[in-house]
Amino acid sequence: MARFTENPLDSTFRPANDWQLGPEAPVFSDDQVHVWWVELGVARDLGTFLSADEHARAARIARPQARERWARSRVALRIVLARYVGVQPHALRIAAEPLGKPCLQAGGPSFNLSHSGDVELIAVRDRGRVGIDVELFERAGPRDPVSVARRAFGADAATRLEALPPPTAQRELLCLWVRREAHQKCLGAVAPAQLEDKPLIQELALGAHAVAALATLPAATGEPRLWRLADDRPPSD
Repeated sequence: MARFTENPLDSTFRPANDWQLGPEAPVFSDDQVHVWWVELGVARDLGTFLSADEHARAARIARPQARERWARSRVALRIVLARYVGVQPHALRIAAEPLGKPCLQAGGPSFNLSHSGDVELIAVRDRGRVGIDVELFERAGPRDPVSVARRAFGADAATRLEALPPPTAQRELLCLWVRREAHQKCLGAVAPAQLEDKPLIQELALGAHAVAALATLPAATGEPRLWRLADDRPPSD
């Protein structure tokens, strides 16, 4: 079983550029994770989908654009999860684990989500834990990736990035970042010391402008199934 390391080439999955339109009633096969691409620039009806708590949380977000993106991300999450549970999106009760990892209050598939700019990824799994993280280059291009890597990941990571051209170093830094975030989100409130194994980390190729990582525990044995919601389309290179 692959172990989590700070090497972005630890376990890499390169999906095809064309994500298929997701089914209305998804079915898991083997130990498969479903990853949904959502374009948050697509307008969706917010009022009839979100709970009172979600409306209140959105209202506390000061920046209008960030508030709209957060609300749209929750609507998309409800639409996707409702397809697995077989209820209307507004009827889902979404709770949270002690450290904030979202879960379904009544039980059901495990899931995780991440958004950066107008891109959201939602990972859904029938059993086991899952975490996902995505970053766009246009949002997160540090001027000095080597210094950031040294502070966040240590001297070895900084040395690796120092040998790379600046654009490549920035990409590798973001790969390290999303892998660590996916790892932590997969664990949630579970202490690493309690685990016999560590999450399997897979890098998802999203084209030239974004990086993403998927973490599963126990390690998923099948390749992720990649879908898009409605007419949301990932960019192609």
